[in-house]
Amino acid sequence: MEIDLTKKCVVERLELHHAEELFQLIDKSRGSLSAWLTFPTYTHSVSDTVAFIKKSLKRSEANNKLKSRLPPRTQKARQSQ
Repeated sequence: MEIDLTKKCVVERLELHHAEELFQLIDKSRGSLSAWLTFPTYTHSVSDTVAFIKKSLKRSEANNKLKSRLPPRTQKARQSQ
């Protein structure tokens, strides 16, 4: 999925083919990122970035599955409204 924000800016889902470029960006900006975020401390290689992306994709898939239906209790609450 891709969303065009402007002619020069696009938001897209993080995928495995982004790993090398993402790692290079993290590595290049490690000092400034580390002032605010913890992950640069644990990101030492492209394989660390690949592991992060795989974990994120699994989490995203699990969240999408959960959002695809309402739990029975919520359905009952909505019916009574």
